[in-house]
Amino acid sequence: MMTDYKPVTCELHSHLEDLIVIARPVSMRWLDEDQKRVNETVKILDIFTRNHEEFIQVQINTETPFEIRLDRILT
Repeated sequence: MMTDYKPVTCELHSHLEDLIVIARPVSMRWLDEDQKRVNETVKILDIFTRNHEEFIQVQINTETPFEIRLDRILT
């Protein structure tokens, strides 16, 4: 299955893993599914791969967790 996913750097991947261990909310910017910029404070819960694409699972406050594809992260 072909996707437009662009792998992220090992540095970013490692940093995200560190943030999961720290378990504190962080400010993050990313592009949503409509390519709109989002800026929120999130808690990163998990990092995983599905269909050759990498994602983080995040949560804003007590809302339902959701996924962000790693190549959509801006900061």
